[in-house]
Amino acid sequence: MSTLSLKERKRNLVLEGKKRTCCLCQQPISGSFHKIGTKYYHTTCSETKLICVVCRQTIQGEEMISDEHGQLYHNNCFRCVNCSKLINVKLGYLAIKKKAYCKECGITKKLEEEKLEDEEKKKIENKKNRRGRERGRGKERGKGRGRGKKLVKAKGKGTGTETNTEKGTGRGEKTDRGRGKVKGRGRGRGRGQGRGRGRGKGRGITKPKNERLSDIIPNCTVCSQPILSKVVKALNLHFHLDCFKCQKCNFKFRGSTISLHNNLPYHQQCHRKLFGKKCEHCGKYVEKEFINALEKVWHLKCFKCIECKNLLSGSYIPLDNQPYCESCANKINKK
Repeated sequence: MSTLSLKERKRNLVLEGKKRTCCLCQQPISGSFHKIGTKYYHTTCSETKLICVVCRQTIQGEEMISDEHGQLYHNNCFRCVNCSKLINVKLGYLAIKKKAYCKECGITKKLEEEKLEDEEKKKIENKKNRRGRERGRGKERGKGRGRGKKLVKAKGKGTGTETNTEKGTGRGEKTDRGRGKVKGRGRGRGRGQGRGRGRGKGRGITKPKNERLSDIIPNCTVCSQPILSKVVKALNLHFHLDCFKCQKCNFKFRGSTISLHNNLPYHQQCHRKLFGKKCEHCGKYVEKEFINALEKVWHLKCFKCIECKNLLSGSYIPLDNQPYCESCANKINKK
């Protein structure tokens, strides 16, 4: 008794009923064969007529690798076009324009292509905007492209408004102040508002957009390159594992506090030395609370009158670019 299910039996009958033909000699296959991807070959054809795309040498049946496009390679010839490293099929690869790339090189290649596509789209949009501006200027000047018959209607002899509109292959409108009303109409194909086939908004089936790699893969904030391996996420930013270090001393962060400047990470001490502000009185770095006066920086405890050494919590009087309290400033002015 066979243990195959009914579905498996039907599938085997369908496969047996199919006529397999060799992709090289176009002859029906009756005996042994080799299957590469979705294609079938005679064993004799595969051993003599299968040629590697890279070295152009014959391929034995067990050594071959086929890519997505049906191209055949030796195991040693299946390398990345960019970095020339052997491609491990289990880890995956990318085929771009019938060329094999490893994952890292393939992703960078696709990201470059996406950038070029974005630049071309921007150029096309800029051209369209320029044409629209030129048409708008022509509309203001009242230049119409149509030729048509005019219908003149005059009403009254008193002061009134006169309008002259022409509709033709373009849009042209002109308004003048005078006596009576003048209207002109032209027959022709126009680009104005109307019923017809155009590129305006309409009902239709929209195809789903393909996912872009630039939207999925984050860029490193230090080197601005795509992150293809391990990602370090800190302070709502993404970094390469090698780029996540202090930008001054080049040492990695090991339990130390991180300070940012222009989205670049620094040790707290290195950040103080490079970008920190020093108190005018004590010469130490200012961190949290401070007073900014006379284009200088003071700690709250260090902002004192130079004469009497009392804290200046409220107002102060500047003399010779130094802070004084009101009483000391009055004494100096009397002298």
